[in-house]
Amino acid sequence: MAKHSVMLMVYLQNLYPDTNQLIPFPNYIQTPHAHRWERGDWTDDTDQWILVMETLIEPNSNAIIFARKLSLWVRQGFPELNDFGGLGLGINVAQVIISDKYLEHPLEASRKIWEQSGRQAAPNGSVMRCSASGIVHYNDIEKVKSTAIWMGQTTHFDPRCIASCIAICLAVAYVLQTSNINDIESLITRVQQETLDTLGDQLSPQYQQEFL
Repeated sequence: MAKHSVMLMVYLQNLYPDTNQLIPFPNYIQTPHAHRWERGDWTDDTDQWILVMETLIEPNSNAIIFARKLSLWVRQGFPELNDFGGLGLGINVAQVIISDKYLEHPLEASRKIWEQSGRQAAPNGSVMRCSASGIVHYNDIEKVKSTAIWMGQTTHFDPRCIASCIAICLAVAYVLQTSNINDIESLITRVQQETLDTLGDQLSPQYQQEFL
C-alpha cells in the first residue's frame, strides 16, 4: 500500500508539475455508482478528506470533533454545494455512525462494531481520507502518527486499517519535508518500518508480513 501510494504521488507530480493546472477528465464514463454525482463533482473520498482537514484546523482537534462533523455530513453533505446528503457511504462507516453513543464515544463505538464483525472488518474507507494529517502536521511526525491513528479508528478500528493510514500519512509528510525524492525504495522501507514500530504487537505476525 505505502509503496504504491508513494509511486503514484511521484508519478502525478511529474505528470502535472503545474499545481495551478486542473487535471482533465476527457473520457468521463457514467456508471451505476457514479451517476449519483454530477459530472465533475468529487466523491465521498474527497468529502471526508475535507472533514478531516476541517477537524485538524480546530484548536483542539480530536476524534469527537471529527465524529460530529462526519455524522452531520452524512445527514446533509455540504449544503453550500447543494448536497442533500453524504453520498457513497460505506457499510462499515454507516454501521459505526448510527451506533449507540457514537457522538460521545466514537472510538469505543467503532471498536464495538469491529468486534461484532469478529475483528475481521477492514475496508479502506479510512485510508482514502487520511492524507490530510500528513499535510497539516508534516513537520511533527509524532503528531502525524497520533492523528492518523485516532482519525482512522473513528470509523475503522482494525489495526490493518490503522497501519495503512499511518503509512500513507508518513509518506505524505516525508515527501513534503524533502524537496527532491531520489530514493523511493528507501522512503518506502522507512515508512513501513516506522509503521510497524508504531503499532507493535497490535498487528499479528501474519498481518505484518502482509503489510510488507
